[in-house]
Amino acid sequence: MNMVGACWMTRLLGEPVSALSIDESNDIIAGGWHGVLTYWDCEGENNWSTNLPDRISSIASNEEFVFATAGLHIVAVSRKSGELMWQFALEGSADEVIIHEGRVYATSSVYDIEHNDFIDSAVWCFTFDGNNLWTKHMDERPWTIFSDSNAVIIGLGRPKMGIAMFNQDGDINYQQLAPISPVTFGELIANKPIFGHANGDVSSINGKITSIEGESIEAILADNQENLIIVAEHSINCLSNDASQLWSIKNIQPSSQAVGFEINNTQSFWYAHSDGLNGQLKIIYCDSGQQIAAMSCSKISNIVSSSNRIVVGNEAGEILVWDAEMLNRRLENEIDTDQDNHKKALRDRLKALKKR
Repeated sequence: MNMVGACWMTRLLGEPVSALSIDESNDIIAGGWHGVLTYWDCEGENNWSTNLPDRISSIASNEEFVFATAGLHIVAVSRKSGELMWQFALEGSADEVIIHEGRVYATSSVYDIEHNDFIDSAVWCFTFDGNNLWTKHMDERPWTIFSDSNAVIIGLGRPKMGIAMFNQDGDINYQQLAPISPVTFGELIANKPIFGHANGDVSSINGKITSIEGESIEAILADNQENLIIVAEHSINCLSNDASQLWSIKNIQPSSQAVGFEINNTQSFWYAHSDGLNGQLKIIYCDSGQQIAAMSCSKISNIVSSSNRIVVGNEAGEILVWDAEMLNRRLENEIDTDQDNHKKALRDRLKALKKR
């Protein structure tokens, strides 16, 4: 299948894509390596583009603002106009940003080249208009940040490890997890916090769930059947909700991934890896791992999804968007064409036999 030909739209950011978001309205916001931030609405119209101080690493938005981490800064941009509303220099690199219960939270880290390690990290809390309410410093790098209904949750590196939970006043509650290993990933899955660790363990608050031996965990996702898709350094592994393995893909280095819309009435999983020179985009079924389609392009940095669209960003600055209805229609037409070609080949063979 010609995946590029099946794109709903293709846009150019003008520089390598470093951050990407899509909301359930299908509005797309993309950030680049040199600080360009661009907003396309659900119809593919470019509403605005603005320049931020440095490479954009994380994006979070609501109806009024787009928040981004850009180099050393957290930045707020008007969602309507793209106007820069405020920016605040953090201490060290600005890593991730999220929105939780009417406030903005960001993480930062300071890396010391001589020590070859992170020497200071912090969690920052802001109001939407840029007032820094509190800042909490820590020795551990916060490798991941997300929220549940009660708190903002930080996954910690060495030496403390485990997680830190912050309320709106900045009070911290530390909790050690059963795997004593740095938390490299965390996300709310089926309303429960799930964590990935540097030693390959996957855990919940209650204890270890499974382990991918010898590989650090990069990401954990879930499909609509609550099967876990665990992305590790060199593999992708799918577990059913009873922890039995459904399928596994080995000897790859995934660079980005997302659970996507249904294709042929089965939920899809999209992932990217590199073959050394180019980026490879693969689409498979969540339940079986069977490949649906694939394509080669520039190295892929980001994949994000809504309920009916998938967006891919790559180092060539391309923004590629696939729509559920359009892609399924193309696949149906391709199947019909293959069947027609097969029938024609059979008829031609019968005609050839009759002439003997």
